[in-house]
Amino acid sequence: MKLRTMWIALFLATSIPLGAQDSDLTIVRDLLAPPSLFENPRKGDPVEPRERLTSEGITFGKDESIAYDPVSMRLFVRAKTGTIYRIQKLIEAEMARSSIQVSLTCRILETREPLFSAAPANRPSLVSTRVLTTDDEVESLVTRAGETSSGTAIASSSLTAKTDETTEVRIGDHLTRSVMSVSADHSTVDLAVTLLQIHAGDKPEVVGETRVAIPSGSSLALEEWRAENSWRTHILTARLVDASGAPVSPRESDDLPGEQRLGLGGSLFPGPVPVPALEKVKTIILPSVEFEETPLLEAIEILKKAGAENDRSLPETGRGVDIRYWYSSRTSLAEKPLTLRLSNVPLIEAIRYTASLAGCDYRVEGGSVLIGAFPPATEMSGAEEIWYAAFLRGREADELEGAGKMDEAKTKRLQALKLYEALRERNPEFASKAVEAQIQRLNETLSEE
Repeated sequence: MKLRTMWIALFLATSIPLGAQDSDLTIVRDLLAPPSLFENPRKGDPVEPRERLTSEGITFGKDESIAYDPVSMRLFVRAKTGTIYRIQKLIEAEMARSSIQVSLTCRILETREPLFSAAPANRPSLVSTRVLTTDDEVESLVTRAGETSSGTAIASSSLTAKTDETTEVRIGDHLTRSVMSVSADHSTVDLAVTLLQIHAGDKPEVVGETRVAIPSGSSLALEEWRAENSWRTHILTARLVDASGAPVSPRESDDLPGEQRLGLGGSLFPGPVPVPALEKVKTIILPSVEFEETPLLEAIEILKKAGAENDRSLPETGRGVDIRYWYSSRTSLAEKPLTLRLSNVPLIEAIRYTASLAGCDYRVEGGSVLIGAFPPATEMSGAEEIWYAAFLRGREADELEGAGKMDEAKTKRLQALKLYEALRERNPEFASKAVEAQIQRLNETLSEE
């Protein structure tokens, strides 16, 4: 037996006590987690999994454990159901963060007078910064430069980069070096900017450095004094986009009840519990799907948008399915061109055909569907999967009730009840007291509604 197989077997051998009476049952889950989850976001150094989760407010009791295999990217967790839910949300947030890119556009205005500053500096240097929150403000600045300062606009240059990636943009004899980081809620870009002047046959000279956090879609204006009657204003516009280049909207993220914001970037747990993806992909019908030599990464974004557009479920804010590329798959797979034409098909069939054409697979993980090349799955208890699915429906029912949507909450509780009853019938030996307690609690709650 290989060492890794033995390690997995030892971990699973300490599975849950089937006689547990606590409603928050301890279960085992085999999750896919990208290596970046357990790396220092700045230095890239490995971080011990328990330490990383503790920094996000996720702690473990003495009977709970965690183990991570970076080679297969599998995270084995034995913990309370609620703790596993939090870990899964953290993984989904990390995967979303890793798929987000920053589109950066740089342009330069050359003027005889300053646009912001009151006076020049003693030497060529950065003297002023401004944040422009709308495109209209940028265009107004460009117009003002031309009308009042005899300014000229140098052709702009654009690029797309991943978070924490160093980029360089050269316009004429000027070089802009940037490192861009994305906030946890996808609303803000942290820009660390260095302005450099290029001299023939010599190293670039640093003109100035600054670090500013701006909302996605906003611009940072940096004013540089060069010499008498010679000013430059550098305008950097940063916008968060997905793999297809479409703008990304900020994600709502609230702390769980009773939680405080902890760790790097604060809480990464979204508020509402997503409807389990397996339930949705079977009910959403797509009128048409058409790919023509479309790269897999772009095809996934098309399916994701089509799913939201054709989802008729309530609430409206929860429509659509989170479909993602398992980005740790080989790069060539993401770029594989696909040609496909389908009409009036369930979303699950469109996903299956897409994955098949790409020569890979798909996997449902809680509220998400992942498409990519996965390591072989470990045999886990089907009973634990049913328990966890029932837990998710019960949690969503509580959220809906809190929002005053009583009919929708009742529907989710009925679904949870059916799952617990199925669990009792199929696996009568699995945590029988805990399952029975949940069935009794739901029956009592439903009888009062």
